[in-house]
Amino acid sequence: MYGHVGVLHYIENETDVDWIIENGIHAPYIPLFRSDLFDLRLLKRLKDKKKISGALAIAVPSGKYRYTPENGSHLL
Repeated sequence: MYGHVGVLHYIENETDVDWIIENGIHAPYIPLFRSDLFDLRLLKRLKDKKKISGALAIAVPSGKYRYTPENGSHLL
């Protein structure tokens, strides 16, 4: 099998990252982050524990990286 294979796990808050690290027995996981939670610190925690095989991020309307067609850029 090729590509990123893993159990998709929705990350609603940092507690979900803790759960994968401490209790997740079905690794590898592919965390699905909301765009306002997707950051290098959380990703690095999961990667360092060898619990993930990839990661996904979805845009949320109130996210800090929300794309706006009006200005064509990301809001920080």
